[in-house]
Amino acid sequence: MDDHNSQTTRDNGDYGSNGEQPSLAAIMLAMDRGRRQTEENQMRMMETHAQMLERIATKLAEQKGSSEAKKESRKPRWGDFQKTNPPIFSGSEEPLDADDWLRDVERRLQTIGCEDREKVFFASHQLQGSAATWWINFREASQNPEEITWQEFVEGFKKEHIPSEIMLMKRREFLDLKQGNQTLKEYLGKFNYLARYAADDVSTETKKMEQFE
Repeated sequence: MDDHNSQTTRDNGDYGSNGEQPSLAAIMLAMDRGRRQTEENQMRMMETHAQMLERIATKLAEQKGSSEAKKESRKPRWGDFQKTNPPIFSGSEEPLDADDWLRDVERRLQTIGCEDREKVFFASHQLQGSAATWWINFREASQNPEEITWQEFVEGFKKEHIPSEIMLMKRREFLDLKQGNQTLKEYLGKFNYLARYAADDVSTETKKMEQFE
């Protein structure tokens, strides 16, 4: 008898304090509450994660903005170039005048740290007269005038203003140079002037003396 009552008590204990089995509605209500609690927890976690991502994105944007601002502040301006007093080139019958201008301008562009397209923009604004006309025609002939590189500018400029045929002619003039009836001062002045067209022929003192007659 005692064993039977004990078993009955254990069985009733599984159903709650009143000894009744939970109804299906109660079970479903408990499950629904658990599901809602889980969903609420997940929503809170997602909101926290989203806030964290937003803070990170804001921080990165601030850092990028600061970096770009510093980069922009270091970017050379037209005024920086003008402060170097760049020379004007309006064309010349002497190829080395053009060569001197190109070397001079490029040195100034490098001094202020110009990028490729800035070099083209700044240098081309120093052209006047026939040189400016060449640049206008050069741009019009380009398929992409806004993307002309510094190398393309240099090659086009040299082809127009420092033609290899003229350079060879000037070199030949130097190699054939004789004092003749010139004074020593006149001869020396012409020698030094034409020697610029024959750099390889006067690269050493020995070669220079061999050419000097």
